[in-house]
Amino acid sequence: MDVTRVTVTRNSGESKILANATVTFDDVLTIRYKVIKGTDGLFVKGPSRYDGKTDKWYSDVRTVATGFGDQLRNRISEKVLQAYSEAK
Repeated sequence: MDVTRVTVTRNSGESKILANATVTFDDVLTIRYKVIKGTDGLFVKGPSRYDGKTDKWYSDVRTVATGFGDQLRNRISEKVLQAYSEAK
């Protein structure tokens, strides 16, 4: 699965969410991410959903192959943060 396109839109204002990113895989699948300013620097957050019954957030993106998830997540983060630094 290759990242074929990354589009970043910077947010204005004083928010921890600095930008919204759209990542396209193999020119077929598109997933939205967020660039967030954390205490240890910038990081990329994938889609998640809130469960009011448990009062917790859960990831909506799952990878099936063991070990592949970490590699893909790191590659996505690198590409999104690079596009964020190049965005105006």
